[in-house]
Amino acid sequence: MSVVAQVFAWVAIAIHVVVFVLESFLFSRAWVHQGVFRVAAKDVPGTLLWSVNQGFYNLFLASGLIYGVVTGNRAFVVYTCLFMAGCGVVLFVSDMLGLGRAKGSSWGGAIGQALPPVLVLLTY
Repeated sequence: MSVVAQVFAWVAIAIHVVVFVLESFLFSRAWVHQGVFRVAAKDVPGTLLWSVNQGFYNLFLASGLIYGVVTGNRAFVVYTCLFMAGCGVVLFVSDMLGLGRAKGSSWGGAIGQALPPVLVLLTY
């Protein structure tokens, strides 16, 4: 694995771990649900279960990529990066369809989720 790919892999890992913490432990705080995820305070109780679950998805993805990078397991790195990039594409499409909020309001999250793993795959 190239040094450049390793850097992008650790960026992808960091993003997924940070989002795990935000979604699973800090989501009820206003600066997180309103500021980061643009979820109104009145909607937090109804979305908290999904948020915690989604946070753990992010942790498991980060764990898979950590395992692949540390052990040099190319198949694990490729699979996990494809999974991360695929989730970013789904988030982007959902955002462009305006599912749950105004169209185009979540494209930054989609790019943040998909771009680093795509760069890992391109520079591996």
